[in-house]
Amino acid sequence: MFLQLFFNDLNKFRQIVLINVYQNFTVSKLKSELFKSVKIPVQRQVIVFLGQILTDDFPVAKAFNRNRADLQAFDGKELVCLLRFRDKMEFKEILSTSSSKMYQKNEKPQDAQSEFVGLEDGCSSASSSASSISGSEMSTPTPSSTCVRSTVNEQGCGDPCQINCCDQGGEGRPPYARVMPEDRRYGVVITNQCDPCDCNVVCVLQHLMESFHSAVDVATLSFSECTPAVSFDCFLLMVSRDSDTSDWLLRAMRPMNPPYLCTTFIKHFELVRCSFVIPMVVERELCRIFNIMEKQNCGLDLSKWCVVRKTALDPCSEDYARKVLFDGHINYELVVYMDNCSKDYIENHCGKILYMFWHLPVDFSTDLPCQ
Repeated sequence: MFLQLFFNDLNKFRQIVLINVYQNFTVSKLKSELFKSVKIPVQRQVIVFLGQILTDDFPVAKAFNRNRADLQAFDGKELVCLLRFRDKMEFKEILSTSSSKMYQKNEKPQDAQSEFVGLEDGCSSASSSASSISGSEMSTPTPSSTCVRSTVNEQGCGDPCQINCCDQGGEGRPPYARVMPEDRRYGVVITNQCDPCDCNVVCVLQHLMESFHSAVDVATLSFSECTPAVSFDCFLLMVSRDSDTSDWLLRAMRPMNPPYLCTTFIKHFELVRCSFVIPMVVERELCRIFNIMEKQNCGLDLSKWCVVRKTALDPCSEDYARKVLFDGHINYELVVYMDNCSKDYIENHCGKILYMFWHLPVDFSTDLPCQ
């Protein structure tokens, strides 16, 4: 496997630097390799993984096996770069991307460089080919001052059959925690209105089956593949993939006898609305970002958080300077519904959430845009 460096310094942002993670590759060796690129003395370098400082004897491959989250390299308290794990297939894609941009149409190469360091031990055939182009210059277009992006396509071609579930956080979490934060708002919670302790939900499913047969718009209904229907604590949780389906569930449950209480996920847990800004140095799913937040903010449980809006801050807007946390990269403003326990936790911690090395101010004001 390899580590790809993403520099915090905009002057180096377009450089592609890969470090080979060979057997018994420790943090101490990683610091030595980093010195070749960042020129920061080893004794000043600090390597952080999921909010914890790694010791010099820590095997780097362990971080890949645990979570595959990014490593961060600091010079004291200042972020120098992010280090992202890459497997052999991703490595070859980066090589292909780099090669296709070199010396096109006899144009004079720009200042962007491709570097491959730390390849002398345990190199594969792919890494050997990388060392042969070490330090080669590439011709890449200069990005605009308002938009800085990586030259590597992070998203790739998605598998249409892939099921996106939020499986961060380990076993023993409630079923709604497996739903992506963006989809939890489409959840519906059903309970027996006359006898809340009645955990038999078979009659509910039978009623909904009859409703399916009589529904005119049944072909348009769409349910989550992670948590379509699951019972917990004498509740039945059903998660849709859109608001039309969740609205249909609410309507379909009204005529049921005996009566069952059917409410939206947000209303059932009495979630409160708030907003905050997240700097997205490296594009990541909110599920993974929230998992890091839980680990960094001991006692904060984000399993109920519903994201109803995710908007990139506009650098030309009047409030950009007030809201932006890390200029030069995309900053997303999230509108979130969270439980009151989370709100109390945040208010007791100066109204902020710790995320990586930022303290994110959370706005609970009532004039947030309605959803």
